[in-house]
Amino acid sequence: MILKKPILLIVLSLCGCGVGGSAEADCKITSSALLKASEIRGLKPLKEVPCKLQSKEEIRQFILTTLKKKVPEARLEGEETVYKLLGLIPLDYDYKTGVVDLYTSNLGGYYDPEHDFYAMAKWLPQKLQIPTAVHELVHALQDQYFQIEDLVDPRKYPSDQINAHLALAEGDATAVSLDYAASLQKSPPLEELSEIPSSFFQDSTELGVQPKVKIPAGLKKMLVFPYLSGLRFVHQILKTEGYQGVDAVFRRLPESSEQILHPDLYISGKKGFEEIKSDLPKDYQSLVTSEPFFEDRLGEFFISTLLSELLPADEASVAARGWAGDIVSFYPYIKDRPKSYWFKNEGILTWRSNWDTYKDSREFFHGLGKAYSKRFKVPFNRRPGKYNFADSRVGKVILSLDEKEVLLTIEGS
Repeated sequence: MILKKPILLIVLSLCGCGVGGSAEADCKITSSALLKASEIRGLKPLKEVPCKLQSKEEIRQFILTTLKKKVPEARLEGEETVYKLLGLIPLDYDYKTGVVDLYTSNLGGYYDPEHDFYAMAKWLPQKLQIPTAVHELVHALQDQYFQIEDLVDPRKYPSDQINAHLALAEGDATAVSLDYAASLQKSPPLEELSEIPSSFFQDSTELGVQPKVKIPAGLKKMLVFPYLSGLRFVHQILKTEGYQGVDAVFRRLPESSEQILHPDLYISGKKGFEEIKSDLPKDYQSLVTSEPFFEDRLGEFFISTLLSELLPADEASVAARGWAGDIVSFYPYIKDRPKSYWFKNEGILTWRSNWDTYKDSREFFHGLGKAYSKRFKVPFNRRPGKYNFADSRVGKVILSLDEKEVLLTIEGS
């Protein structure tokens, strides 16, 4: 598995198996697993992939070291602040520690694209060793042919685009894993199926997300997205083009989670959105720094996930459709204060989003207004162009609608 940017830029496999394996894992299965992955995926290994057995503490230290080395600290701080202000995670949640604990508690192995080896968790039960290795060694093949580490670089891509890249990589590896299982059962491969059995998705909605540590529901959904939505996306390619078609997708990468959720958009060659630049409203320009401390593109899947925290899933999905681009920015107040001060949400957040039609922008505007009414415990009434939550826990929140554009501002307190 490739963990979601910007938490980590390594390739891990969550198994939800805990630490109770009956026997120590065995690296001897790696060569045969690589051969199986290669046969199904249609990519000949360009080199062997060494295997290392690692303890829970070794894996945790690797995660922390990789995080420190690969992810700018400001990126983590900014993402945590934005997630808290928007309501994806609680204000008192320790974002970095919580997610690291989650992965350490649940992973079964990882592929390291920087050092070209496969690490298997020592506690991985025997029955999961080959399936996990097959999945991870698909990532090794992806890396040998398509340099996957570059695809999740937060210095090059916004979150939404990295989520799309992750969905391609994880959907591909998950498809090969399912085809491997199908070959053992003498069942047809995915490309011959019109639909993926619903039982797979039902069994996988809690994939690797039953940790001893608590994690907010929104982060769980973001964790599962590359597997389930990525698999649906890859399946659409497989049905007409096979795995050679997946190779072509790596050469013309999806640019947004919208393209993953709606494969026909990608297949048609349409981008589906326009880039938006940060634009701080004049009312706030004298209060904050001229340049944002953090900015990002969040995308359709993030919007749907955020809304689903407080609205029914189908209602959240409808409100997120028609997305045509967004940018979220956080500007600290002009004061000489330490970085830790920003975790107190004292600054201005702006989130500007564009929509395909006025109907789409209204649906998102009223959907977010309804969700925030529940979040801030105030009565919800449909309003023509503005919602104002003046006394919320995070500060002054204003949501406004202007034709096909929606602007959210949060004046942190």
